[in-house]
Amino acid sequence: GLQTPASERKAACAYCGGKNWISDIQAASQSHPNFGKLFPCPVCSAPERQRRYVESVHNLSEAERERSFREWKLLDSERTQALEAAKRIVELKWGWLTLWGEYGAGKTYLATAIVAECARVLTPARYWTMEALLDHLRHAYSPNRGEQAYSNLVSDLVECPVLVVDECAAFNPPPWAAAKVGQLAGERYRRASEAATVWVTNAEPKVGNPAAA
Repeated sequence: GLQTPASERKAACAYCGGKNWISDIQAASQSHPNFGKLFPCPVCSAPERQRRYVESVHNLSEAERERSFREWKLLDSERTQALEAAKRIVELKWGWLTLWGEYGAGKTYLATAIVAECARVLTPARYWTMEALLDHLRHAYSPNRGEQAYSNLVSDLVECPVLVVDECAAFNPPPWAAAKVGQLAGERYRRASEAATVWVTNAEPKVGNPAAA
């Protein structure tokens, strides 16, 4: 039969391997709403398909999904600086940012607004609280899940274009979890020139904390 000349062939998408569809790696259990579902590749699919995928993985509630930078009140220079840093994360899709301040300062609002703004421009982004992230890692790490489930989850967390982790001050996990989060932080830091990571805490970051800038 006729074959397409090599010069006209399109290289297979590195994200989906040319399949045009991907699964949600984080849907590791049957209780997850995305378990067993396939989604259009966010890299090579049409914008509408990409939008559907981005909307399915951000982990935001309906109210959080509606948040935006426009609603952020510029009460002082620190809030202005925080907003500008958040905007750069969405625009550039790479970097390493720590948002910290006292309880009630609006950190979670800005953190979820980053993910919501990413979704509006079809950038895959995920929002996690530290507690929920540890629970997810613990579930994937369980012996009955097998090493592949855990490996796939970690790969997804490492490669996610924008990852936001909130409530880092509550970080007091068992040794295995501390090691895994430390590894994740290290991998994300090494990829800071090609992916964005945002840590959110109500305690001033210290050396040794995964949220330390």
